[in-house]
Amino acid sequence: MAEPGGFDVCFVEPLSDQHTCPICQLALCNPKLTDCGHQFCEGCLRPLSRNNKVICPLCKRQLKLNEIYPNNLAKREILSLKILCDQHRVGCPWRGELRDRETHRTTCVYMEELCVNQCGENVLKKDMETHKQVECPKRVVFCVYCRELMAYVDLLTHLDECDALPVPCIYQCGATVIRSEMTVHTGIRGSCTKSLLPCEFKHVGCHFEGNRGTLVMHLNDATVSHLNMIASSFQSRLQTVEQKLIETEKKLIESERERAELKQRLAVIERDYFY
Repeated sequence: MAEPGGFDVCFVEPLSDQHTCPICQLALCNPKLTDCGHQFCEGCLRPLSRNNKVICPLCKRQLKLNEIYPNNLAKREILSLKILCDQHRVGCPWRGELRDRETHRTTCVYMEELCVNQCGENVLKKDMETHKQVECPKRVVFCVYCRELMAYVDLLTHLDECDALPVPCIYQCGATVIRSEMTVHTGIRGSCTKSLLPCEFKHVGCHFEGNRGTLVMHLNDATVSHLNMIASSFQSRLQTVEQKLIETEKKLIESERERAELKQRLAVIERDYFY
């Protein structure tokens, strides 16, 4: 495969001067031989061409394009030279002729390629499976608590919200509780010893609030008080009901009065109409 200049590869043996381009100092790629006896890479000589003429960079002789020829012998010699793989520094053991370089590159497991998960990292082909399954920040994992699938990079954010994650009690009672069960744990029927709980008689006016231990003591000590609250609440409700009955009775009396007035009016209308 032709390159912009010469072949920038690592040869097994030192490159000879006759196979080196004097312009780019690399191995000749598609070498061109001039009438003045010099040879250059095709890609290095092309930019020097002006009006179908070239000035030799070495001897400054002006050459017509028909005075420059492909050097197929040198090309075959160079393509037969032994080289190391471009990835020899990362461990590829391949050695072969320069002509086989591109064929080897297509199968070399030491070549880098972008992660197929699109994490942005370049990975050696031979390490791609390990990278995808163990190292890639975008590899698919599941939460061990709720079993939901997600990208590894999103796992920490997910754990901040996962309802199935065991977390310390918010009242620091020492218990570890599933996040979604925290309300039950700290509630009136839970087992938290430090959560603040309202009195069971809150609905009748008790404003006591304390942890589970003090709540039990309060219930034992405030029995009479709670009974008074219940009686007071009952009395208040009874008064409310009585008041509603009185209001209802007034409405009934008013309705009866209106009914009697309507009956009288109807009697007057019937008398005037028929008599």
